[in-house]
Amino acid sequence: MTGTYGAIGREMLNGVLMAIDEANANTGFDFVLEPVIRDPAGSLDQYYAMCYDLLHKTGVRHLIGCYTSASRKRVLPLVEAANALLWHSPRYEGFESSPNVIYLGAAPNQHVIPLIRHVTGRYESRLYNVGSNYVWSWEINRIARDAMQEAGGTVVGEQLVPVGETAVQAIVDDIIEKRPA
Repeated sequence: MTGTYGAIGREMLNGVLMAIDEANANTGFDFVLEPVIRDPAGSLDQYYAMCYDLLHKTGVRHLIGCYTSASRKRVLPLVEAANALLWHSPRYEGFESSPNVIYLGAAPNQHVIPLIRHVTGRYESRLYNVGSNYVWSWEINRIARDAMQEAGGTVVGEQLVPVGETAVQAIVDDIIEKRPA
């Protein structure tokens, strides 16, 4: 797996291949799973093209993957139109439901809101949100901001950076200056 999320993609692929091996070793199943692997390299256009090919030319009915929300949203219309199934394991921002997706990862009510409640009950409640300029961070930051305000806390800063950006010293300096706690 390559692209911006290549390392995570390789971890996900290794987990899926291990699960397939375990399922295929189970003599109680009357089927054998065969992986068909594609690497869209983080390109949303490639996600779409490869998904279309898998569904309509290869005959795949179950897709496992789409680490990012953008990639999931890009292939979802194809999956729904083909009445196939997308197994989506990463955490996701919520606000989406499809009978053609099995959402395995945590939604915000399972990780962000409990974290905010834990922090506001034990520490000074000043939050600084940092994330990628991307749908997941937009929604998670909005939820965290609302939960923090509801708990009586304050959001002292919020910064979104382009995906893949590594020049974040200005953000670090701002965090040091504003001293969230």
